[in-house]
Amino acid sequence: ERRYLALVSRELVLAGDDPKQQLKVLQKHPQFELLSEKFKHEMVSRSGAASIGGSQMHAVNVKIISMASASCHLEPLQKRLPASLTIERLKALCRRAFGLDLDLQALHYRTDTDAFPIELIDKDATLAYYGVCDGAEILMNEIDLEAKQREAKLSSEEFDRRVAKQEGDVMAMQHLQKDLRQKGML
Repeated sequence: ERRYLALVSRELVLAGDDPKQQLKVLQKHPQFELLSEKFKHEMVSRSGAASIGGSQMHAVNVKIISMASASCHLEPLQKRLPASLTIERLKALCRRAFGLDLDLQALHYRTDTDAFPIELIDKDATLAYYGVCDGAEILMNEIDLEAKQREAKLSSEEFDRRVAKQEGDVMAMQHLQKDLRQKGML
């Protein structure tokens, strides 16, 4: 929902001061007003954010917590980060602070109201894209490469089994059609 709000807010900023364009955006997104009210305490107002080059720029205060076994004993980082910070740059910051290689990091974020953390998957996306807000916690987890390889192998084996079954089904259908043609039933 916060990501949706961030995307619609961006559309409104791009619409500028033209009330017709803003109305068009609001009509296209009827849930925006309701969700804006629900998350008003977490949102940075459009008028309160600094506008640079036509785009909205603001910063969020976050706590970055390492959940990796080698660094979970370290103190969490309290940072004020620009909402335009990419996930790739955030991972680089985590590498410097906690010493975990970028390829082994899985980042998630949560707020006190979220039941489950949201995974920050796209390395080119920004904090604003994911709707990260003030007071959010960013959790850095360690990826288990061996488990990931086992999972990929099992997935590959399952795919091969499915393909073999489908090929067998196709061959059976072709034989059945051939038999029906020979008997003149098709």
